[in-house]
Amino acid sequence: MIQIKSYADPRHNQYCAFCANFKTKLTKDHIPSKVFLNKPYPENMHIVQACHNCNNGFSIDEEYIAYWIEIAIFKETGVETERYKKTLKALRRNISLRKKILGNNLFGKDELLPIDDNRLKNILFKLASGHILFRYSNPQYKKPTYIKWGFLLSLNRRDRNKFESIPKIEVLPESGSRTIIMIDKFGQYYYPWEIVQDDVYRYLVASAENSTFVKIVLSEFIYAEVIWLRDT
Repeated sequence: MIQIKSYADPRHNQYCAFCANFKTKLTKDHIPSKVFLNKPYPENMHIVQACHNCNNGFSIDEEYIAYWIEIAIFKETGVETERYKKTLKALRRNISLRKKILGNNLFGKDELLPIDDNRLKNILFKLASGHILFRYSNPQYKKPTYIKWGFLLSLNRRDRNKFESIPKIEVLPESGSRTIIMIDKFGQYYYPWEIVQDDVYRYLVASAENSTFVKIVLSEFIYAEVIWLRDT
């Protein structure tokens, strides 16, 4: 990933990226979290500041989502990838989390439990708001107006093309933000997909006249759109 320094308002780094807490010590939080990626991790991983409560609170749900996806992909393909093997090891150590994903089922023999919609949406909020802050220097402390997600392969051709489409820039983000610098440096007047890791994680941040939204794809398996409508 290209390393671009932000020259936007530095006060954003004094607040938690997710709850605006400024009274406690902040820690660095990767966006996306490493649990969604393969080793070796990409260079220049994106980082935002998070309070202890948000960092720890999201971590539990992130592990759940990452492991659920790996089990689901194995159920779909039957291929035992390295990520799947690591997931099995992790779930053998974490019985509580294993029961949330597989219930009392044995590995590989029964269907996994349906994904927890609330946990997934919680993590999609975290990822999307982190991407917006990093790219736009525009924190999103409110919950999104809409979160839409599904399985990528379930989209028909028209809906897949619409989801994959790259929008033009309609509204400029904050002065000094990384997106503004990209426009000035490369003359880039559209919102490209950012490939964090091939076939593992990609996202797109865009801003329209009445909304800011983020598209995310996890392991080319789950797609999501997270949308904040502007107050009128």
